[in-house]
Amino acid sequence: MFSKENHPKFGYVTSSETKKAISDGNKEFYRTRSHPTKGLKGILSKQYARQHFKVRHTTIGNNVDTGN
Repeated sequence: MFSKENHPKFGYVTSSETKKAISDGNKEFYRTRSHPTKGLKGILSKQYARQHFKVRHTTIGNNVDTGN
């Protein structure tokens, strides 16, 4: 869709002042805002549940077919 020459910003060169301003803005944003689950461990951590939900697709299909 917007690749290479078709993209509206194709050939545009961003100035160093603009790059610096964007970088400073991003740094300030992440300096003042924290992730809600940062530092949580064990069952409270966001990744805790990922290790437990291991169900094969065939098992789900069999349960759907039998009505269980």
